[in-house]
Amino acid sequence: MGTRHRQRRRRPSRHHRPALQRPGRRHRPQPPAHHQGRERAARIGPALPVQFIEGDATRLPFPDATFDVCYSFEAICHMPDKLQVHTEAFRVLKPGGRYLGYDWLAADGLDLADHERYIEPICRYHGIPDLDTPTQLDERLRQAGFAEPQVTPVESPADMHRTWDLLERHDRLAHGLNDPVIAFMSSGAKALYQGARAGKFTIGRWDAEKRPDPSGL
Repeated sequence: MGTRHRQRRRRPSRHHRPALQRPGRRHRPQPPAHHQGRERAARIGPALPVQFIEGDATRLPFPDATFDVCYSFEAICHMPDKLQVHTEAFRVLKPGGRYLGYDWLAADGLDLADHERYIEPICRYHGIPDLDTPTQLDERLRQAGFAEPQVTPVESPADMHRTWDLLERHDRLAHGLNDPVIAFMSSGAKALYQGARAGKFTIGRWDAEKRPDPSGL
């Protein structure tokens, strides 16, 4: 993934998540994931020495060189400043530490028409400012300080076709239901499986190392 390609500059996604209501229905919010994590860890007891800390991914509340490993799972695609997130991961890693991730990506080489047809709907329905390509992700990791990151698209018929089939079945089941929330979710599912099957949307993983400073500092 080290080869650089000149990418056509893309316009940021312009979208707003609509406020959806249905008369007579109350939405019962789920507790934040970190609250659920704390409850589960407490049930396990001291055998699981973990902490759950809320923070801003662009300004992590940790000193430099704190962790041996950092990872992200389907989260950075939602961040407007992706380079700053990767830079923060580099900062809080110890020398020799590894940075692992798995995230949504746009395919390399899309023209403006492909971007508007396939990527814009994914961004609109899933609260994403814009999607990086594998080449752009590689470049951002290098800019953040990681040497020779390994970026690998994992979406292929062998890996993900069951996921896209499942999303399509859910989309079909939603047809005819007079529920704006279900319609919105169905449209989001459709954007994903159509983009993936057209080869315009992919999922990628990366493995990058913070190499020790040769000076020993």
